[in-house]
Formats: sequence, C-alpha cells, structure tokens
Amino acid sequence: MKKSILWKIVLLIGVLPFVIPIFGGLYSVSVESWNLFDWLLMYSFLYWPTYLVGAVLIGLAVRQIERIADSSLAQISLLWYNQEKTAEGRIFMRKLITTAAGELIDFDTVFEESLTLGDTPPADKVGRVEKVEYTTDVYEDGVTYPKYCLVYLPYCYDPEDKDRRYNVLYYQHGNTCEPEIFAYPENQKFFDNLFASGEIEPCIIVSTTYYFDLEKDKEERKRSGMVPAGDGGWPGVKGNFWREVIEDILPAVEMRYNTWLTDPSPEGLRATRDHRAFSGYSRGSVATWRVFHYAFEYFRWYAPMSCHTTADHTIREPVPMEEVLDYLRKPVLEHPELPFFIYASNGYPRDIGIMTEQMKYLTKSDGFSFGTDPAVNNIYFSISNFYHSDILVPQYYYNSLKVLFHL
Repeated sequence: MKKSILWKIVLLIGVLPFVIPIFGGLYSVSVESWNLFDWLLMYSFLYWPTYLVGAVLIGLAVRQIERIADSSLAQISLLWYNQEKTAEGRIFMRKLITTAAGELIDFDTVFEESLTLGDTPPADKVGRVEKVEYTTDVYEDGVTYPKYCLVYLPYCYDPEDKDRRYNVLYYQHGNTCEPEIFAYPENQKFFDNLFASGEIEPCIIVSTTYYFDLEKDKEERKRSGMVPAGDGGWPGVKGNFWREVIEDILPAVEMRYNTWLTDPSPEGLRATRDHRAFSGYSRGSVATWRVFHYAFEYFRWYAPMSCHTTADHTIREPVPMEEVLDYLRKPVLEHPELPFFIYASNGYPRDIGIMTEQMKYLTKSDGFSFGTDPAVNNIYFSISNFYHSDILVPQYYYNSLKVLFHL
C-alpha cells in the first residue's frame, strides 16, 4: 500500500512539467498579452529538460503501479502448488491461494485453482449435454414464452439406473452469454474434468437463461446484453425469473432425470431442497441472490460468483449495507427451521469490488457463520486472482462443489 502511494506521488510529479506551462501560459495570455502558442513555444525551448524528466517519471510510475496491481494478491496471499494422482494414476495439479484475515475480509480464505481442468478428459469420463424445452407464463404480461435449458449429465449417469439419484446444480450465465457456453466440446471438458479425478461427487448441471429469445436481436444481446429478459434487468418486465425457475424449470428437468424429485408439486419441490443448488456468474450472480431471497424454500445451496446483490435495485444503484443484510436475512428469519449454505466467490483485484465489500460485511453479521462445514457454518467466500469472465465458472465450481451437497 505504501509503495502504491509513493508511485502515485511520483506520477503526480511527472505530470507537473506538462501542467505548469499551461497554467503559466494562460496567466501570461490574460495579464501580459502573450500569444499562448508563442508562450508555450518559448517555455518549451527554455525548459525542455523538464518535459523529458516528467515523461521518464510518468513511464516509471505507471509501470510500477501496474506491477503492484497485478501482484497485490500475491502480496496478501500465500501461493503454492500441490500435485496428486488419481486412483487410475492420472496426475492433477492445484494452485492454492490463501488470503489472510484482515486483508479483504475478516477471515482467512482459500481458493484452489485446478491446473488440469482444461486437459482432455479420459474417454470414459466424458459426459453429455441434452436440451430440455418448456414454456413459461410467469411474467404477468399475458404471454407464454417457449424456452429451453441445457442439461449436463456426468459420465456416470445411466438413465436406467433408477437407484442412483443425482443432486442438481443450476447455473445462470452472465450478461451477453447463453446456456450453450459449456455445451461446446472445447468448454464441456471443464465440466468433465470436475468429476474425472474423483475429488467431487458427480451431479447434474443445468444451464438456464433469463433471456426470452436468444436468437432475436442476437447481435445486440452478445454486444450489450440489453434485450428482453426476466431477471429484473429489463424495463417494463417483472423480475419473475425466480418463479420461472421453481414453477417451470425445476419440474421439467428433475422429473425427467434421476434426481431426488418424485413429486413436482410445490410441496414435493420444497421437500427436496437439500439436493438442489442455484448458482450464477456476474449478472447471473445477481439472479442467484434473488433466488435466495424469493425461493429460499426450494434451494438449500447457493453459489453466487463475481457479483453482489442489488437487493432488487438496478445494478448501478448504491445499496446501503444494512439494506443488503435485511434483504438476505428476510427469508432466513421467515424460515428459521431451514438450513442453508452460501458459497460465494469473486476475483481480485480486477473483478467486482462491491461484492467483496458486501461479503466482508455479511460474513461477520449476526445470522451468518463463516466456514466450510455445512453442519455448523452457512457462508463462505473464496477469492481468486481471476479477471471477469463466465469461462472461469468451472474453476469456481472446483471449489464450491467440495462443500455444496455435503450433508
């Protein structure tokens, strides 16, 4: 921190030789009737070495400030590598990033980056993706929308094996993205490798979307994300995506596959919340916090990644921490008998800083217990050194899925 301030002062000093003659010239123009161009030309001729010194100082300062930003996580963390073998002899490596208590939040926190998650998975550990179509009319606009989600089935899933039931992790993509992001073979391998080593119990992963029509205005969606959607981010449309999830998506998916759901009624859905998680990245993380607030009875597990809760405000509105706490406490206070676990994740230093600020506040607030043991804790926050991109979601799952569903 002290080094950063020092180099910022050096940057300021470097800028001064370029700023002083401008103000001096303006003064001379107004008081001494100089022509501004002539005055600057004269000044530059006499004091050109100051420009050279200023340019050197600016260059050095900018370079050092960037280095400090890039290495800031390393300065507050211990990084080490761990190499292990699977039962089949396959090597997998991890990089562990630990952030000390007091640096970003008030607790020690650990993030594991898999260095082999992008490898080609063994041929017998490759899953498959299926499309599930459904309709929804929860937006109170008189329209029934045809929609779909994509279902990733792990390598071991056998539709004929009714005795083996699977937990279900729902994934909501971020702004501009689409459910297909992890259906492409070059990206599906990340999901395959989550389960290939045996570290994580295989589960079904369902990729959903809050967009009404992924093909209409496709270029605008991919550019800005600003096309009709049901997550509360589109003017004039009720943010009822959480209702779409519990009323339409859950029954359509979980009654089709070997899950713990046998009764698609609200009572049946609530009875199986222990075997269901909702997660999302970026704008999808905002949707995850909304699902926690509105559909708490239907999900025990939550994994918001790289975005804060807006507490039903727009994404750019500042929200007081007390309001954030009230928003998240509300379903917990209404259902004190229902256990829950939030495994939140974020990047640092170039990710969503507001999320880290909120998590620092939440993790030490009454009603939340920080740690990774669902038997005694209900919230955890892991911090990577990643930038902001949906493609990093499997790395966050590599951490959260070691806690989610562990009863």
